[in-house]
Amino acid sequence: QVTLEDTFEPHGLAEETIAQLRQQLTTDTHLRRAYLVRKKISRHPERPCWVFGFVATPPFHLFSVARVTKAVQDLQASVSLPEGTVLVNVENANTPFEAKLKRVASSQVL
Repeated sequence: QVTLEDTFEPHGLAEETIAQLRQQLTTDTHLRRAYLVRKKISRHPERPCWVFGFVATPPFHLFSVARVTKAVQDLQASVSLPEGTVLVNVENANTPFEAKLKRVASSQVL
């Protein structure tokens, strides 16, 4: 579970891994923006929890649940995200998440 009360920190992944992720995102999805952070957890810090926030709605289009569902399916089918990554659409009611993810250093991957 991910909430706005959680603390997020930089993902800490190698630049080569992020470069591969960016390549996959630009060729295999229709996302506008994407963020990757690591959720700070105290219970089991040895098991990282990544949060992938994304925007799927093109400019000047209305938000669509169907578009978000398709984006999630595309991500799961064709993008290699770290194991344990939680996908969060940061549009509509979740727009406060985008502001919070943006504040984390090196979080924007697309």
